[in-house]
Amino acid sequence: MRISGFHIDGFGVFHDVGIEVMDKSLTVILGDNGAGKSTLLEFFRAALFGFRGRRTSGPPGYKPLRGGQHGGHLTVRMSDGTSYRIIRSASDKVAGAVSIVGLDNASPARELSTLLGGASRDIFENVFAFSLGELQDVATLDREELRDRLYAAGSGAGARGAPGVRAALEKGAAALYKKQGGSKLHLLLTQLEAAERRRQDLSGEAERYAQLTQEYDRIRAEIAQLERRERDAESSLAQIRRLLDAWPDWLELQEQERLLAEIGDVRALPEQAEKRYAEAKRTEEERTRQLTDATARAEDSQKEVDAACAALGDMWTAARVATFDTGEAPRSKAAECDRKLEETRNASALAAGSVQHARDAANQTTQAREALEAEQSTNWPKPPRILADVENDLATIHRARAESASLSEERGRRSEMEGRKAAAESDVRRLTEAKESIAAPARLPLVVTFGLLVAASILWQLNLTASAIAFGLFLAAFYFAVRQHRQARSIVRAERAERIREAEGRVKDLEDKIAAADEHIGRRQAELNTIGAQFGIPIVSSVSDLDPANTRLQAEAEAARAYTDLNNRLRDARKAEATAADALEAAERGLNEATLNHETELGEWKRWITPLSLRDDLTPQAFLQLLTRIASVQALLHQLDGRRREVLNAQQGLQKASAEVMDILREAGDADETAFKAHLATVARLNEVRTRIQSYGDKLVVRAGGAERWSAMRDELASTTQEALDVALQAGSASVTEVRRLRTEAQTRLGERTSEMKRLETGDELEAVTSEIESLRAQASDVYDEWIVHRLGAWLIEMAQASFERNRQPEIIRRAGAALAQITGGAYSRLIRRLDSGDLEAESHGGALKERKAWNRGLLEQIYLSMRLGFIEDYCRTSEPLPVIMDDVFANFDPDHAERAIQTLVDFAEEYQTIYLTCHPDIAQRFRAQAGASASYYTLSDYRLEVGLP
Repeated sequence: MRISGFHIDGFGVFHDVGIEVMDKSLTVILGDNGAGKSTLLEFFRAALFGFRGRRTSGPPGYKPLRGGQHGGHLTVRMSDGTSYRIIRSASDKVAGAVSIVGLDNASPARELSTLLGGASRDIFENVFAFSLGELQDVATLDREELRDRLYAAGSGAGARGAPGVRAALEKGAAALYKKQGGSKLHLLLTQLEAAERRRQDLSGEAERYAQLTQEYDRIRAEIAQLERRERDAESSLAQIRRLLDAWPDWLELQEQERLLAEIGDVRALPEQAEKRYAEAKRTEEERTRQLTDATARAEDSQKEVDAACAALGDMWTAARVATFDTGEAPRSKAAECDRKLEETRNASALAAGSVQHARDAANQTTQAREALEAEQSTNWPKPPRILADVENDLATIHRARAESASLSEERGRRSEMEGRKAAAESDVRRLTEAKESIAAPARLPLVVTFGLLVAASILWQLNLTASAIAFGLFLAAFYFAVRQHRQARSIVRAERAERIREAEGRVKDLEDKIAAADEHIGRRQAELNTIGAQFGIPIVSSVSDLDPANTRLQAEAEAARAYTDLNNRLRDARKAEATAADALEAAERGLNEATLNHETELGEWKRWITPLSLRDDLTPQAFLQLLTRIASVQALLHQLDGRRREVLNAQQGLQKASAEVMDILREAGDADETAFKAHLATVARLNEVRTRIQSYGDKLVVRAGGAERWSAMRDELASTTQEALDVALQAGSASVTEVRRLRTEAQTRLGERTSEMKRLETGDELEAVTSEIESLRAQASDVYDEWIVHRLGAWLIEMAQASFERNRQPEIIRRAGAALAQITGGAYSRLIRRLDSGDLEAESHGGALKERKAWNRGLLEQIYLSMRLGFIEDYCRTSEPLPVIMDDVFANFDPDHAERAIQTLVDFAEEYQTIYLTCHPDIAQRFRAQAGASASYYTLSDYRLEVGLP
């Protein structure tokens, strides 16, 4: 099975998505994470095996998220060349409804399970359609159906396998016998030894018992010898009886040999004479019958010809029919005339229809024009203003509205400047008041200084020198302190004066800006009032003042547009009316021309048919029918000629067959058929006698037991008589009776010895012990035989297992090993499955084995991928191949292993259809580099499939 196309109606994120033609064995689909690759993989699974329900393992049923009916279809091509469409849709069942449609006549109806070759969902999802998660999960290869194929050793041991059987045999042998004790045989031998000791203790006449035992053994040997004599005697007696049983066949054999001699020599018939004679006679009779039938058919054909000519009419004779031209020329001429007449007739009808259509169209255009003129006169008795003028006024209103809005914003900015000016004036007043508070106490230090100088002068005049000097120093210090204080106050006053000047500058600047704004606002307001006056608005104070004018102009513009549209339609209607009138005139001219052409072609046909002596009212179709009838009569004439030739051929065949019969009689040397038949009877009798001789001989060979024994038996039969055999039979019977009598006597003596031995065995306990001993001996013998069988079987299986592990592995393991060697570049040469444990081991190039627990993740994924490829190859040898779908299984491979794995998959896809889904652009490019044009490439983007790679 190969998927040759698919379509998703609704499944998860997909709606109306698919690939119509998938004619390449390898398809690579590239899509980002979340693009829907896993959903696409699940769609293929669901289409073949049904939607998943709550109780089904795996992802949900992927209800449509983007519209569409839940499901879709696959177009598949089977290995036998038939094609089908598998349609999966939602239904009451969880898995949905499925229908199979054959796409060609060679595709019989089939069940889906038949198309799938009986494959299960587990097989498909874990081996044929899998993602990286299934590849990494060892449990996916542990399903019962997969395990049976992967690990069956082919030894015929069923599901247990050779190691299980060997282990069971060894366990059974150990339970039967082992040296350390504790086994079944060891227990029986211990019990037997104890029983024999008990019997010896219980016997009071051990020596007599031993003597009786010896006699018992001797008599048993004598009985055995007598039994051999009895068998020999019975064998001789059986031979005599075989001779007596063969005697009637022997007599018949001798009688047939006598008859053979009596017949003597018979002239040999030619080779296969009887068969040739019978065939020649049958041929002669057949030719006679053929001649009769051919004559009757020729007469019937003549009657058919006469009737057919009469049906054509009185003027039609066989001679005229035979010479009438029914070939291609008159048929072509009639067909051509019929075609032209039909064309001109159709052209006339078409032209008449065109005239009617043109007339209807002209009436419709006139009605449309009149309706528009009536609408114009009713709705527009006075034309509205010109649309361009109205639109100019609207543009002016729109500019005025924008100007009014801008003017409002400018007034807002002026108000803001007024606020900033008031704030600056407040700063000037506050700073001025602060400056004045610092200037008032500035004269006090000068008065104090003057007073101190006066006091110092008085002290000096009073000759208080020291005091005056001290006071002068104090006065100097005080002066300097006062001076420094005054300088600091001067600096503060200067700073405040500067800040006052700055604030006054800001006030002046704002006053200038406010004045300029007032001037600009006044000028713009005047311009705006001028525009408003055009529309009856003397003063425009806000945008809302312009709204009534804007509304009125909008209505005028709408009316102007409607009027313009009506004028345009009226102009178009008048043009259409003129065009329709021209079309009507042209259609009427075409009708006249078509009518004239038809009459011309009809006259041409009548002129052609008149010389043929046919009715001039005969149409081309009727003429063609007449030609067909004439041709059928000509065929009858041809058939009549053929049947006349058949009569002639039958006459010649009869003469040839009669001559062949006479040739056979001459070869046999017989004068006539009577003598030939007598000759045949003699030869038949001779053959019958020989057959009987062979038959009796075969019976006697069987009775003798073979050809060699028959030779000896023949000599015995030839050398004796039935009377002698009867005597020998009596003597043999007597010998057998005598030997049997002697054997009976010996058995009687054996019974006597046995009775005496039992008599010597005292008490019930001795008898029970003896019985126990015999039973234990028998059980020990049986256990020993069973132990031998177990040990021998275990040894043979061990040898076979060792040979198998060295030389043979299951086909799947061998195929998987070959794939692993290619993927790893020869680093690992093959896989080996241990029969005793069932474990897989990887063998390196050097022969070293690596167990499962030593595999890293990369090697594990490479081995599990190889196992699936091997399984698929083995499965498809005996079952319908299924498509292989992989979802990013190379994601964890390094570049070298990925390169070799891709090459392995490209080679694999030459035999098995493969679809590879990936989110890695480099993987897709590697596929394209290795597969080239032998593969198809798609990109999955925005939940759509696009051809090619980015």
